[in-house]
Amino acid sequence: MLDETDKDIDFYRQAISRRIPWDDDLAAALDAAWHADKPDKCRPRAVDAVLRLLEFDVDRNTILATLLSDMGLVGQLSDDEIKARHGEQVLLLARGVITLNSMQECNELSFHTPEQAAQLLCLFR
Repeated sequence: MLDETDKDIDFYRQAISRRIPWDDDLAAALDAAWHADKPDKCRPRAVDAVLRLLEFDVDRNTILATLLSDMGLVGQLSDDEIKARHGEQVLLLARGVITLNSMQECNELSFHTPEQAAQLLCLFR
């Protein structure tokens, strides 16, 4: 069995394609997530989150949104680009995941801040 350091992009492609029909959109999203800047150690990489989601038999849009929500891609893909290529549902899912990921801070002091509460409140409006 491969450990985390032995996985390459083909490992993820094979894992996804075993559950979801492979296409150019999935290939482009995987490539973008794979080559994105690595997030800090407190945030999972989208490619690893996809492996967990595949265990729950999620749909293609959820996989695309997860790949496109990699924190290393924030600011690199516009909402218009995502919507034009993948549709509004993928855009909304990706932006929701990015919003949730952006609320997580990596230190114990930031877990209960007024800023975090304000961000959560925005989600429910």
